[in-house]
Amino acid sequence: MTSLPNSLTKLQEQTFLGHDALVSIKSALISSFKSGLSEDAPTMIPSFVSIFPTGTEIGEYLAIDLGGTNLRVAVVRLLGNNRFDSETKKSFSIPDEKKKGNGDGLFDWIAEMVKTVLDEKGIDYKKPVIVGATFSFPVNQVAINRGTVTTMGKGFDLDNVEGMDIVELMENGFKRK
Repeated sequence: MTSLPNSLTKLQEQTFLGHDALVSIKSALISSFKSGLSEDAPTMIPSFVSIFPTGTEIGEYLAIDLGGTNLRVAVVRLLGNNRFDSETKKSFSIPDEKKKGNGDGLFDWIAEMVKTVLDEKGIDYKKPVIVGATFSFPVNQVAINRGTVTTMGKGFDLDNVEGMDIVELMENGFKRK
């Protein structure tokens, strides 16, 4: 049977990174960051989130996540002290017909699905609701609530979306519906 100190020594030898390895990893990371932050690569774009939740937040919050396959909508009632009362989460498969043609159709559908969740939760959607949204496509973000869609992908071929402000597209869909 192997003694504990020998086992630990063997584990250290297998997991320890020496100086040369760390310098190599550091160089590779810096190179990747510079490449990702170059004007040509839309893979690393700045975030304008400057304030993080503290756990003291109170109220109902809406989260919208549009991916390539699904729309996810969540409503959470926060009570402060890192507590929440309830949450509702729903996932909707994005119909193929909403991925093509006029982009207004997609944003109208998103508004309809959000209304379904708000109605289920008993939230008056005519009053302001705090929203956090994830749009899983490249956006040139210029403020916390402004960003231009640079390209669509994931099977989406929509008119009137690329080059447009994603927040305006969402807001217009909610206004129409």
